[in-house]
Amino acid sequence: MSGADPGLKPSQNYYTYCPLCNGIFHEESTQGLLRRKSPAHFAHRDGCEAAILPTEKLLSICSWPDRVRDAIRQRRTEQQHFTQNNTDGVDATLFVQLAGYVGQISSTLGMPEPERAELERVAQDLHDEATSENPEPGRLRQFTTQLKDKLGEAGTTMAATMGVQMAEQALGALGQ
Repeated sequence: MSGADPGLKPSQNYYTYCPLCNGIFHEESTQGLLRRKSPAHFAHRDGCEAAILPTEKLLSICSWPDRVRDAIRQRRTEQQHFTQNNTDGVDATLFVQLAGYVGQISSTLGMPEPERAELERVAQDLHDEATSENPEPGRLRQFTTQLKDKLGEAGTTMAATMGVQMAEQALGALGQ
């Protein structure tokens, strides 16, 4: 996921929190000796449904919990019904589910910020490809393999292990 639009950042006079889990919003920053950019993000608590939303979207509606819940429902509906436009026989449902899952758990894996940001970027790339009008199997395979490898590097947490299994299942569906 990319950093939030600078015009959407909250004032420095107060903090912004996820209205569902109270996870604090961390603005885009430059970190470490290498001065790598850290994208803006909410530090969602485990299981927060709002983690499915892109940071920019959640930041723009975080003052209205009802809008957040509506946006979550809309995002899930989009993920469940995207295959209606798919005309080349690739069922990308498993890839959309994997991308959404990785977006939900990424902040719980204990990864350093640059690696977490890269994991989320690949998950977003996978989601974008899977929900495109004609998803390309090669790109689905590429992004899924990248996610599987990054989740494997994240450790042996239950969340990472489940993500690896979901990636293997999605890759298996491409071979059928």
